[in-house]
Amino acid sequence: MNHLRCALLSLVLVACGAGASGDRSTLASIPRPAAAALTAQAGTAEIKHVSREVEGDRELFEASWWEGDLEREAKVTATGELVELEIQVREADVPAPVRAAAVKSLAGATTIKYVRLRGDLYEAEAVIGGKEHDVTLTATGAPAPGDDDDDHDDDDDGEHED
Repeated sequence: MNHLRCALLSLVLVACGAGASGDRSTLASIPRPAAAALTAQAGTAEIKHVSREVEGDRELFEASWWEGDLEREAKVTATGELVELEIQVREADVPAPVRAAAVKSLAGATTIKYVRLRGDLYEAEAVIGGKEHDVTLTATGAPAPGDDDDDHDDDDDGEHED
């Protein structure tokens, strides 16, 4: 009988959202400060999905949205602190030194996607030989300090071309 009560209680807790992580895939399902921060970043654009990550001991929430044909992403803490902001930009809007350094670093790429990060940083992304590669550069085209290509799971072997 005790096992039956425990099983029933577990079902009730899961149904009420009291599971270990709960559903964290919509703005309504994440902490209000995080939802407010993501909504503020997106402005009038629609956020359709939120993903939850744990980095170290921090729970983070990431959302993406589109402004025209350009993708935007933001990552915030549960308290709403902005941790990361990525804004896809057109090649014509990227400083010439960044474009030149990206073409050199991503030799063999047929298309390079540019993303403006916080500060004066840009990330250039390309698929070369079936593997995703990226390089993070300052606005002067210099490699960004600490550019270690650790934010893409699509790299089979973690190699990074600079």
